[in-house]
Amino acid sequence: LKAMNLQRRIGTLMHAIGDHKRFAMAVATYDVPRIRQLVRIALSQSASPKEIVRRIELAMAGLKKTCSYEENDFDLGLLCLQLGGPKLVYALQHAGASPALSTIRKHAVKCNVVISVGRPKALDIQQNLKTFWGSRLTGVGQMSGHSLLMDEINLEERGRYLSSSNIIVGLCREHGHTVNPSVTSIETVQAVAKAIQEGHCHLGKEATVCAIGRFAKDNYNISPVLLSPTCKTETAEDSRIWIQSILHQWKTFPDGELKWGPIWSVASDGDATRQKAFHLLLMDKSLRLGEPLWDELGALQLMNLQTGPDNVTMDFDFKHIFKRFATQIRSPDGTMLAMTVITRDTIAKELSRLEGLSATEIAALIDPADHQNVPKAVRLLQRISEVTTLPTIGLSPTELKIRKAICILGTLLEAVISPFVVPTWNLSQQLESLALASHLALYGMYKHGTAFISGQLYHDLQCMIKNAFFCVAKQRLLNPAEGFYFCQLGDDRLEGRFGTVRTLTHDRNVDALQLAEASICRASRKDF
Repeated sequence: LKAMNLQRRIGTLMHAIGDHKRFAMAVATYDVPRIRQLVRIALSQSASPKEIVRRIELAMAGLKKTCSYEENDFDLGLLCLQLGGPKLVYALQHAGASPALSTIRKHAVKCNVVISVGRPKALDIQQNLKTFWGSRLTGVGQMSGHSLLMDEINLEERGRYLSSSNIIVGLCREHGHTVNPSVTSIETVQAVAKAIQEGHCHLGKEATVCAIGRFAKDNYNISPVLLSPTCKTETAEDSRIWIQSILHQWKTFPDGELKWGPIWSVASDGDATRQKAFHLLLMDKSLRLGEPLWDELGALQLMNLQTGPDNVTMDFDFKHIFKRFATQIRSPDGTMLAMTVITRDTIAKELSRLEGLSATEIAALIDPADHQNVPKAVRLLQRISEVTTLPTIGLSPTELKIRKAICILGTLLEAVISPFVVPTWNLSQQLESLALASHLALYGMYKHGTAFISGQLYHDLQCMIKNAFFCVAKQRLLNPAEGFYFCQLGDDRLEGRFGTVRTLTHDRNVDALQLAEASICRASRKDF
């Protein structure tokens, strides 16, 4: 009897082992969508290995679907919706890899960018700060410096109905206050249309986008704080008012400086009206003896110590400066250094002496038509700097004079671009290089004025260099153990956001409402 019982127990165990082997083979053999969720549900229901294998086989035959989703599934589904649209979500749903579109939207966290209608209001800025900075989870408690980035993106000139606020969006901020954007009746809509037709109000041809991003090793993605359509008739004084409002709201709002840290700089691309607004706001006081920043920067000779409120400084994007240097060199007038006019033909002749550079490549580098190509601009500036390594033996006195001027220009250009394109440099090397560029630019401007470079380019270059020194000094005061990264200067992070926005629709440009929705997508995607 004992032997029979033992034999029966052995048979039962062998049967159980067989079921486990079949389960292992099923997992290894079948590519079952969401198998982890299927097994988890089966175990919670105390299903046997045999039952689990049966469910796996049913799932493979398309007769069973597992609809138990977790937070990560909804996040991934929302990311797919933002990147690929509803059709991608539909395909993934039928492949068993994503929840349904309605389920994703039901569980998605609603975060709305407030589009400013008329002049930007403090309430608009506060709402965006609360939405994007109040709900942030990454980097909480890590105080750091920040940059306020601002730039314009082209808009499709059309009004859109914003159902959540029952208003018309897309009207320019300069004249939007002259009409009633609320959709209360057909007459109010007709009144807005009439104002647009008569020229009293306009549809925004561009949108000013302002965003704030951290200076940090990680979690440095930017979040929008202002979206405002414009007809490009705004004065510098009007710009100063809303820029100052953003700085004030960040300083006083609970989800701003008190939680994350101060704004150190305001960055843009060099728009003329923006430059004047920056001067009105960010050059109104000077560092005083006894201030902590004075101890860091006061001893630097020729350093401009004018700043704005809370010692905020202006910044201009380094990539735009690279492009404008290349444009100046490619222009018919060229540039002047050491009493020598340097034209693109002169540059081409000197570049032809470099090894490994063909005539076709030289012609492409000095072609003035492609003035928006940043990589090509950087290559041109780097190639000019390489002329300084060429021998001077055998050159005539005239050629020696030209070579001397080009070597000065090459040294300046190398000092400007190297801190941003040489990843092995430390912070001291970067600052020394920018200091050299600043002094060489001062020499060229003092000797030749705007025959050297335009006043706007000189202004933006010196402001960029000044801001770099100020930001490094502020980082030393805030937390000297943390690094500072030059690639986060300027407004390039905002330009990258614009590049992604343009790929989200098949239109030539987005309208104001599409831009707001795209800003939501980018902010959410960065959090993922």
